Amino acid sequence: MVRAAGNFPLRLKCMRVLLAPVFRILNTVADEDFYLQGIAVEPSLRGEGIGSILMDDIEQRASASGSKNLCLDVAAKNTGARRLYARRGMIEMSKWPDAGILPPLFVRMAKGC
Repeated sequence: MVRAAGNFPLRLKCMRVLLAPVFRILNTVADEDFYLQGIAVEPSLRGEGIGSILMDDIEQRASASGSKNLCLDVAAKNTGARRLYARRGMIEMSKWPDAGILPPLFVRMAKGC
C-alpha cells in the first residue's frame, strides 16, 4: 500500500505550499461577500481612468447581487492598485502571510456594498 502511494504525501505538501494563497481565499471569503478574483489594466494604459471605470462596474455588480461587502486580494507590492482601492473606500483588512517572519505577499481589502 505504501509503495502504491509513492510520493503522494510529499506532492500533496508541495501543492499545499504552492497553492496556499488560493486556499486562503477559498477559506476566508464569507458567503455574503462579493469577491473580485482578478482585474488588470495594460501597463501602458494605467493612469487613464480605466481601473476606475472597471471598479465602477464591479461595485455596481456587487451591490446588485445583494452582497454585504466587496473584497479582493492584491499583491502587497502593488502600491498603485492599493492606492486606487483606498481612494475608492476600500480598507486593508488583513495581510498574508501574517507570520511576522516574512513580508506579506497579499493584502485583503474590502468595503461595504
